[in-house]
Amino acid sequence: LNIHWREMSEMEKKFVKYILDGQFDFAKGLCKDMDRNLIRDTIIICANDTENVTLLLFAQDMFKTTQDMFWLDVLIDLLLGPLAFYEGAYHAAYYYSRLALKIQNSIGNLERILFFYGLPERIMDYSHAKEYAELLLTMDKNNKTAKMILGLNASR
Repeated sequence: LNIHWREMSEMEKKFVKYILDGQFDFAKGLCKDMDRNLIRDTIIICANDTENVTLLLFAQDMFKTTQDMFWLDVLIDLLLGPLAFYEGAYHAAYYYSRLALKIQNSIGNLERILFFYGLPERIMDYSHAKEYAELLLTMDKNNKTAKMILGLNASR
C-alpha cells in the first residue's frame, strides 16, 4: 500500500489496516481512543492514497451503528473528495446530505446541500435549490450562498 505511514502513529496504522482488511469491529474499538478529527483525517488521507471504497463502507457501517452525524459528514467528505471520481459519488453524497439535513436542519447542512445545485451533473433542480435557499434565509437573512442561488434564477 502506498500510504503515508511515516506520518501516522502506530494506532492510526492499525486503524487503517483493520478497515482495509474489513475488520471493522477492531477498527471500531480503536475509535474510542482516537480524537474525531484524527479519525476523519486518517480516513480521508488513506482514501486519497488508496482510493479504497472499504473506507466508505466503514464510515457507512459506523453511521448505521451509531446514528452519529459525524459519520455522515465523513461519508459526504469521502464522496465529494477522494472518492468523487467514482460513478454516482455525487448522487450518493447528495443522498447523505439530504439525510443529514433531515436529521439536523442547520445552516451548515443547508449550505452544503446547495453545493449540489451548482454541479454540472444537474443533481438538484432550481425548485429544490430555491426551497433550500429560502429556508436558509429564514435562519440567516444575510446568507451569501442563499442570496447567490436566488439571484441565479434568471440564468437557469
